[in-house]
Amino acid sequence: MYKGIEIKTEGNKIMNGIENIENTENMESVNIENDVDVVVFNFRIFLLKMTGDDSWEESDGYDTGVGLDYYYENDDGQVAYINVDQDYMTLNIDGDERYSGCVNVAIEKI
Repeated sequence: MYKGIEIKTEGNKIMNGIENIENTENMESVNIENDVDVVVFNFRIFLLKMTGDDSWEESDGYDTGVGLDYYYENDDGQVAYINVDQDYMTLNIDGDERYSGCVNVAIEKI
C-alpha cells in the first residue's frame, strides 16, 4: 500500500486503498491521464503544522477496518492516529481529537 497517497477522481470523490493500482486488470477502465488526479498528502508536515513538533515518525498500529489508518510517534512518546475514509479525515493525538473534517480542508492547512 502507498502510505499517504490517494487517488482523487472527477467530482472530488476520493478512492481509498490503491494497493492494487499496479494490477492492469483494475486499470483497463481507467484512463489515468484524463480521469484521475493523484493527491500526495505528507502527514509529517500536517502533524508539524498541527502540533509544532517536527519529530513525528511513522509507527505501527492496528487496522480499524474503516478507511486507511496511519500512526506516527514523536520523540516525547506521543502517538498520532490519522484515519482517512473517503473525503473525511480525523487526527487524534494520545486519544485527543485535534482535527476532524474534510481532507481538502486539511490539505489547505499545509
